[in-house]
Amino acid sequence: VEITNFRTGEVSSVMGEIVRSETITATLAREGGNPIDEGQDLVTRYLFKQGNRDQLGTDFVWHFGNTMQTVNYPQGAFVVERREWGNFYGFPVALMTDGLVTVTAEDEAFPAQLSVALERAISRANEQRQIERREVGRINTAMERIRLELRGMELQGLDEAQVA
Repeated sequence: VEITNFRTGEVSSVMGEIVRSETITATLAREGGNPIDEGQDLVTRYLFKQGNRDQLGTDFVWHFGNTMQTVNYPQGAFVVERREWGNFYGFPVALMTDGLVTVTAEDEAFPAQLSVALERAISRANEQRQIERREVGRINTAMERIRLELRGMELQGLDEAQVA
């Protein structure tokens, strides 16, 4: 995955993946409320996967080429596919287990320990999913059996008072 980082002004910086690009008329872009110079006829916009939905609110966002300044491809940037909140793009600081730092990102063992931690998390999530399916399956089976018993009693003309 090629991680792109660019500035969109003096304060804003965006990190993520460029998913696709398209060239549209500047008129269409202006009608959409985008600040495009009057002298431009065409403008290229980039669909950017920025992930980090927990922080940014959305996974994908369009950026116009004319607003992208100082584009670079940062060394050491990570992308981690998460189960929730979209991918993580950024620079990790440390790996924590049970609230304690087990290894910092500067440590050469960090990538290997991160890999082990991710494998463990995936394994636990899979186990949890299997347990939930089994338990929910048992409960649903029991509920269906009771429902069918009640329906059978209804068909026999028994009411709740007679059953109790």
